[in-house]
Amino acid sequence: MIATITKLGIFYFASTFLIAKLFQINDYKRIFIPVSWLLTALSIFSFNISNPTEVILYSTVGNLIVFYIPTYIILIVFYLLAKDN
Repeated sequence: MIATITKLGIFYFASTFLIAKLFQINDYKRIFIPVSWLLTALSIFSFNISNPTEVILYSTVGNLIVFYIPTYIILIVFYLLAKDN
């Protein structure tokens, strides 16, 4: 249990840090909440899926509109706000 929580924490930190570097945001702490929304959405829709072909069935246009596009919009807004500072 502790190993799983540690792995998730390292993955969360690494993904947040990588996204911050990708968008050239100096303070990676600004995007913790949007990245957590994205990871939560991904974990909800990939829960208890054993067959990779089922993943394709779950990635619909509705998921794209509800989760991915707003997350990218939020990341772009944070990028523009960080760029102004």
